[in-house]
Amino acid sequence: MTTAAGIAIGVALTIVAALGSYAWHLHRRLKAVEAARNERKEEEHAARQRQLASTWQSVQILARAMLNEDVTVTEASIRIAYLLHQIDENAPTDDDYKVFFQLREATAHIPILEDWRALSRKEKVAYTAEREKIETTFAEFLMPAARQLIAQKAPPTARDGL
Repeated sequence: MTTAAGIAIGVALTIVAALGSYAWHLHRRLKAVEAARNERKEEEHAARQRQLASTWQSVQILARAMLNEDVTVTEASIRIAYLLHQIDENAPTDDDYKVFFQLREATAHIPILEDWRALSRKEKVAYTAEREKIETTFAEFLMPAARQLIAQKAPPTARDGL
């Protein structure tokens, strides 16, 4: 073997060693990035689960308040419908929940908040009578649905394994 061949082999081995070292460095960085990504996903999943649990607890509190007549059936239904939709996009079509969405839609034309405050006493009385009539129509379905929400231990997405 000549000196030139020995030098070429030495240079080649040095290049291979440097490339191998760089590849190992990149591999370690990639593993660190993957680990950080997985940790972030787990944290996001845990946060979503906490949010679902909190939202579900709010649904159950509203259902109890409705059954105890602490809030109107309409107010509870509007809020329950909103929260159920936050938990499960398919809630409006779920037979267990759709009555809340139906009542919300049936009373959607009744003014709320600032619009309610702007009404005359006569208009408020008329809308209140209309709301109570609509609530009576839905009551036979709403009360069992509220009891079912209270009895249900997990939100729909957890119950369905999602």
